[in-house]
Amino acid sequence: KHSVISLTYLFIEAQKVDVLPEVTGYLQNDVTLSCQFIQGPKDSNITQFQWDLLQPEGEDITLAVSNSQHGVHIPESPLKGRVEIAEQSLIIKKMEMTDAGSYTCRIFTFPSGSFEGTTKLVVGGKEIECFIHSVAKIILSVAGFQN
Repeated sequence: KHSVISLTYLFIEAQKVDVLPEVTGYLQNDVTLSCQFIQGPKDSNITQFQWDLLQPEGEDITLAVSNSQHGVHIPESPLKGRVEIAEQSLIIKKMEMTDAGSYTCRIFTFPSGSFEGTTKLVVGGKEIECFIHSVAKIILSVAGFQN
């Protein structure tokens, strides 16, 4: 007599914040840092979310806060006047070189608590491309190659 054992695996995605690890934005253009809360097996309500610019030393700079009861608040920061919120994503207008860095999306839920994800923002632009191209020409010339 044989017994049949049936195992069923359920793959349940845990609650988390989904962000891109790295985004490239270009000088004087707008860039969107996406942030999405992925619901798990139990529903949670987003009560608040915020975007912070991480600082190597010192406290992080809060760029935007959105609260389900109080609305959106954009505090004083070097990016004030150039940031907007769309869903949970952060839009930075007219990118500048100083905008490069790590940005964290923090989502606060009830009853599950808080979740976060960090995106590294890289700034590219014509000035950088020209500089790299010029340096490459100089290196090739020194090495004896003609371009």
